[in-house]
Amino acid sequence: MIASFARRACLRLALAWAVAVPGVASAHLNGIPTIAWPEAPAGVGEVADSSFRISWTDFDDQATTGFTTIDIHATRRMPPTYRMGVAPRIEDGPDHVVIATGIPERDFANEVEWDTSAVPSGTWFVWTVAHDDPFEMWAFARGVVSVAHGDEAPWPAVVVTRPDEGTPAADESALLRYESFDPDGTGRVTLEASRALGGGEPVTLASDLPADASGSFEWDTRDVEAGDWTIKATIVDARGLTSSAYARFFVRVAHRPKGTGGTGGGGGGSGGVGGDGGAIGAGGHPEGGEGADDAPAGCGCGAGRADGAIGLALAVVLLGRRRNGCGSAPSTPA
Repeated sequence: MIASFARRACLRLALAWAVAVPGVASAHLNGIPTIAWPEAPAGVGEVADSSFRISWTDFDDQATTGFTTIDIHATRRMPPTYRMGVAPRIEDGPDHVVIATGIPERDFANEVEWDTSAVPSGTWFVWTVAHDDPFEMWAFARGVVSVAHGDEAPWPAVVVTRPDEGTPAADESALLRYESFDPDGTGRVTLEASRALGGGEPVTLASDLPADASGSFEWDTRDVEAGDWTIKATIVDARGLTSSAYARFFVRVAHRPKGTGGTGGGGGGSGGVGGDGGAIGAGGHPEGGEGADDAPAGCGCGAGRADGAIGLALAVVLLGRRRNGCGSAPSTPA
């Protein structure tokens, strides 16, 4: 019943936005730009030698106008958590691979075989770009691909799984979770936090954590400045091989005034799906700046050319389309 109500609420919001912005909405079903949500890789420990099958889901909408295409990329240096309406910072070079371009969104296969035979060994983060004019929407995979050739041992990998879209705002503490892939058996994990607005140096929250398949750490936030915080995890093993990943959602720290009830509101914006990947949330500040305290959580995608105000509406609409609820999830980055 709750999911059904949420879906109806999302549809009403989507239709209202489509009416409010008819020029943009005319090219999209119900005014919602397409996002290709990666399904594989979905976790750590996915090893590839000569090939890896990447899959995703998209709307497969038969829009009456426009033609949407999907591009697939991979990088060894995924950008920090980012917000709706802000393009993630992707560096060109040997750490960036273009896997496929121009895949019709109406193609129901929604998968591509990535030839990794000539790809350098290491940990690779996969993302999609949906070209749905006038939008370009990014989405990072939740998991990572560890490319290893022949008899060589794979690189270690780590992803941050909490904060997620259901994480409440933190007053006294925030529970952080991560998943590790430690083929050498000697890996250790470090967790860091930095202000989403880009101010100050990262703060080390914990070091020398075990590289568990499912690990956790309780962050004491009682004396932490209120606002949105980006979480980064780094794994390194005895071979000196290392990989870093950003949370898909921000942690929103909101301290309860003395003598009042709950903290109210939810977490910060959301980020790119997966690994070192960026997240998206509401707010149009450059480089993933902070949004308003009541800004909705993001959905792990990026809008390349969307107007900042439109991005705020999309943050809610797209989260509802991705999940069976309308994006007022308390935490934030996908």
